[in-house]
Amino acid sequence: MLFRSNLLGADANLLLGADATAPKLNEAIESNPPRVLHLATHGLMGSSERPLLASLALTTPAEPTLGDTGFVTLEDILSTWGARLKGTELVVLSACDTARGVQQGDTSMALPLGLFVCGAETVIASQWKVDDTATALLMSRFYANWLGKTDSERVIDGITYAPGQSLSKLAALREAQAWLRGLNSEQVATITAAMSGTDGVTAVAQFTRGGDDELADATSSDFPFAHPFYWSAFVLYGSPE
Repeated sequence: MLFRSNLLGADANLLLGADATAPKLNEAIESNPPRVLHLATHGLMGSSERPLLASLALTTPAEPTLGDTGFVTLEDILSTWGARLKGTELVVLSACDTARGVQQGDTSMALPLGLFVCGAETVIASQWKVDDTATALLMSRFYANWLGKTDSERVIDGITYAPGQSLSKLAALREAQAWLRGLNSEQVATITAAMSGTDGVTAVAQFTRGGDDELADATSSDFPFAHPFYWSAFVLYGSPE
């Protein structure tokens, strides 16, 4: 997924590729509880028989073990992370279906449940399968808004924020969603090319979606992410500030 990881600062601990394993993630959280935990990968729901298998896919080990199956599950979070996310202001689950889980009474057995039990203040998660490029654009805009790394004013819910002024988490997400759905094709191509180092043609191809006639009919070629499918999947739970 395209993402401007530099938005999180030089001190960000990046686990990419072969380093993105369950043991290394557990070690990073235990040794230095993060202010922000951003997980960009694939998400899976649990089943009615095993709701605690709601999970995020990490790097698959050559030989899976009990401590490293290639996934971090809701059960893993509840049983091993303890209160290690105390002080963590934000967890972003930038993957498909991360807000979804098996309903048991009033409780949804989904990943945000475990993260809140472990002390996270806010969780942003998705309600369905998401588009990679739309998500990358949304997340980059969200973090720029929240961290105050903006070079132009932002306007959302009747409030104007000056360049460099931080927005609350909820305002940052809402503004990013409004911005994404208003992008035209030329703007998308320019921004994604700058983020990925590709040319405009390649960037446009990255967000062209097939196999869903209803979605294709509802998506304007002029404003490719205007359909709610692209901008409204991510919801904020917990503290909006």
